[in-house]
Amino acid sequence: MPAGNLKNTLYQLALPILGLRSPIASVQGGSDDENARLCRLLRSQHAVGACIQRFEKGRLTECFTAGNARMEPSAQPVTAETVFRTASIAKMVTALLVFRLQTLDKLNVCEELSDFLGVPVQNPHYPQAPITLGMLLNHTSSIVDSPAYFASFQQPVSLTELLQNPASYSGSLPGLQFRYSNFAAGLIGCLLEKRFQQSFEQLAQEHLFQPLGVSATFDLSTLKEKPVADSWRVLPRERCFDAEKRMAAAFSLDEPDPERHYLLASGSLFLTAKDLAKLALTAWNGHDGFLSPECLSLMQTPTVPWPRQEVCLRHGMGLLKLDDPAIVKKPLWGHQGFAYGAVNGVFFDEEGSGFACLNSGVSEQRQGHLAVINRDLIRFFFGEASAHDLITAVEHSKKGAVVTLNGEEKIFVSRALLIEREFAEGQALQRDELAQWLLPRQYPESLNLAVSLLAQRARSSGEIQKKLRDKFYLPETIEMVLYKLEKEHFLNDEAFAMEYAAALSRRQMGRTRIGQELRRKGVAPK
Repeated sequence: MPAGNLKNTLYQLALPILGLRSPIASVQGGSDDENARLCRLLRSQHAVGACIQRFEKGRLTECFTAGNARMEPSAQPVTAETVFRTASIAKMVTALLVFRLQTLDKLNVCEELSDFLGVPVQNPHYPQAPITLGMLLNHTSSIVDSPAYFASFQQPVSLTELLQNPASYSGSLPGLQFRYSNFAAGLIGCLLEKRFQQSFEQLAQEHLFQPLGVSATFDLSTLKEKPVADSWRVLPRERCFDAEKRMAAAFSLDEPDPERHYLLASGSLFLTAKDLAKLALTAWNGHDGFLSPECLSLMQTPTVPWPRQEVCLRHGMGLLKLDDPAIVKKPLWGHQGFAYGAVNGVFFDEEGSGFACLNSGVSEQRQGHLAVINRDLIRFFFGEASAHDLITAVEHSKKGAVVTLNGEEKIFVSRALLIEREFAEGQALQRDELAQWLLPRQYPESLNLAVSLLAQRARSSGEIQKKLRDKFYLPETIEMVLYKLEKEHFLNDEAFAMEYAAALSRRQMGRTRIGQELRRKGVAPK
């Protein structure tokens, strides 16, 4: 999945050209207007299929369905009964189980891992520092996803071996630094099995799913008669989760195996969007004492921020808190799940309104850590006016038009592209959607312009950037052009600076003046 600004830009450029086209033709479940707008949203994100359960003020309302749960060997449509793999949303559900058990006085998140396992569990860099269950929940335990952990996907490795491996620990003091860890989250299932001598699946059924009337499971072998969705990666196009094959190979998880069951709690949960919404509402209000007020507060109160700050996300013990007015004006709680091409999300506000979205594949593009599909669904269901940008001016010329958004950003659209799409003053649109449409179309012409400028004489990346900015190309387009030119060795600021400085020196310029000239060309002198 793309992570980082450059990778996201590359992904955004390639998606319209190389990505799997969405098979969604319509959406069912809401009003005609809602269905049409949601259909456009899902298609713009290349969704293969999706089920979205809406809830308002603590009650389930519309269930939207669209597209395919499976595409091979024949298409099977998504329905309200389609079961999906949740990926990391399982971590929120695992937290619900932990806090239910704490509400019943069967454990406490302040207990150390050593107390559960009966053997010392220590970060070798800080052998005296305790590692607690709560640290696993909020990703501050200093336990990380090591190469040995990833190798265990193919060749089983015991929990004891992993915990004794120094590579399973970061150099941070436990409890202080956030570092997202699937191994740490999955370890929770092992702790519970060791403590209660029951399988993680049985504990979840007995203490969480059955009392709440939820049909869900961590045991794929129990779903062989259920409509379980595949998962497709839309770029590159590939079926990454074949439900039929996985179910055929699945075995029962009825028996506890704390040395092997560290892959369950972190992502291997299966349920419908409706049942996920029910669990989300329990995380909202505790379900009439099912969770104590103290436990609910521990889940909802953020303790550490995500390292990437493009979107303000903070993590508590099992829930993310989104508190970013640029995305939505009110605070939201929830979780996301990325795996096998599916990008799932569940979010709710303080009034118990929100949505649970499960899908069979969609664009994996992110804004910061927030998936773009979840960002757009948040804006859709929470009706944020801030999701729209306004065209405040359109200046036409022989070469095309310069479109001004919100009285600030100017964007060039060539004459050829104006045939595809019209722009008018007062028109509302989404800047991100415009960029997604324009980037692959604008990139070739801006690259050609940059190459022609370099054919005239050597230039710095700062000069090329300024020339393209003066032409009002998208910042994303300019970033892509510079990346391409540097990759193909058409741009090399260090070599340019040396050559240009040498030329100025031959003209009897001093070091100070040469430094000034290099800065004017957008190159920092050394």
